[in-house]
Amino acid sequence: MPREYVTQNHFPNYFNGSEIIVAGKLTNRSSDSLHVQVTASNSDRSLVMEKDISLSGQERETKRRVEEAEAGPNADGYVERLWGFLSVKDGLNGRLRSHTSSERENFTQRATELSLSYNFLTPLTQMKVETPQVLADGTIAEAEPTEAPSAHSDLANQLAEEEPMGDTPQSLHRNKEQPATVPIAGKATNGLKRPGKKSVTLSKTSADGDPHFVVDFPLSKLTVCFNINGEPGDVLRLVTDHKNSGVTVNGKLIGAPAPPGSHKQQRTYFSSIIIVVDKPRRSYIEVTPRKVIVDGLDRLILPCSSSVTVDNKDLAVAIVANANVTVTIQGTIQFIILMHIYKNPAPYQRDHLGFYIADSKGLSKDTHGLLGQFIYEEVTLTQFPGNITAATGNDTQEISITQTNPEAGHMALQVKERTVDVVKKSRHIYSGTHTVHCWFAKNNAAKLIDGQYRDYVVSHMFDTEDWPHGTNAH
Repeated sequence: MPREYVTQNHFPNYFNGSEIIVAGKLTNRSSDSLHVQVTASNSDRSLVMEKDISLSGQERETKRRVEEAEAGPNADGYVERLWGFLSVKDGLNGRLRSHTSSERENFTQRATELSLSYNFLTPLTQMKVETPQVLADGTIAEAEPTEAPSAHSDLANQLAEEEPMGDTPQSLHRNKEQPATVPIAGKATNGLKRPGKKSVTLSKTSADGDPHFVVDFPLSKLTVCFNINGEPGDVLRLVTDHKNSGVTVNGKLIGAPAPPGSHKQQRTYFSSIIIVVDKPRRSYIEVTPRKVIVDGLDRLILPCSSSVTVDNKDLAVAIVANANVTVTIQGTIQFIILMHIYKNPAPYQRDHLGFYIADSKGLSKDTHGLLGQFIYEEVTLTQFPGNITAATGNDTQEISITQTNPEAGHMALQVKERTVDVVKKSRHIYSGTHTVHCWFAKNNAAKLIDGQYRDYVVSHMFDTEDWPHGTNAH
């Protein structure tokens, strides 16, 4: 709704238990929903909350309340008059906060028009009590119209309701170009973290699904993938850079029965992911498909069903309702966690999470973990003669490699002076919206990762211990 149809929507302070009322007049009555955005900030944090409110669902209850309010005598148009009263009050306050003569004149004109329209006695209007004039024919002459006092009069400059706020009001309505959902935190505006307007291009490096791991090697122009067949309840170390950036990422697995026809007896997915940040101070973010816990200077529990952005100096968390969570650390590290939520899940489906590395510039070359160990690595492919057919697996596609293909023969991956047999596969990422062609390492990424996959199972979600193992033999 346009700014001129909304009452005061900027408040300098809010205390626990206090009440804030904002009234507005809809200009598009055919709309099915109303988009509401609330921003708040203090000395070290800013918060943005968004929600789309269904208007059709509120129509019956609103109608009942309006009928009750207008049931009394002389109460016709009660709700509209209430909006008019609050708008006049807001205009009078705006006059005191105005910084220019044109701004002051606009507030004055708006408040005056509403005062006259609804017959409100305000500092901008006058009420005259006169003895009616009886004409010769016995009728009463019409009263002359009441004029508003000058904007420069002493009466117009008086306001008894509230003290001036001192800040320019900010609009609560959504701009036309602003999307309804927000992929990542945007740039700061007046100290607040605003939702961005453009979606971020994610890296392929991720752990999603069963869980399926994808590692992108941009310098080598190669993408490698592997599976980890863990057990329900296992906590996997995804990223650890505890000594340098202070960042550690762990994910907990949940079990689910395999779908009919699957070669597996069970599947495992990430049910929760924790990001621990030890620098410059201890904090953590815990993400599940239903809620996000941000524990830093204060502890916030945020529902995943609402779009919220929290900016706490070196740590920003942006939630896009029921879609994803973006965590930005010190402006140089960014992780995106996708939420996979089923409305009517099949017996083999579980709500789960996917973990993606969007920006790793702030991670050191000592970074480790199932994904972290490859961030600064380069790999090469070598070719052996022969024909290989890739096995079919979950979210993969069978591809035959023959001598007629450019990538003919049995391929081997050289990583950290180790040789790993790989085959070509296709993998679906970003909730199935993108397909990645990758070289697949079998047997829980044997020889591809340092050590064995059980070395990456940690004791609990907040474990930040350094990588205690060495590398594999050649």
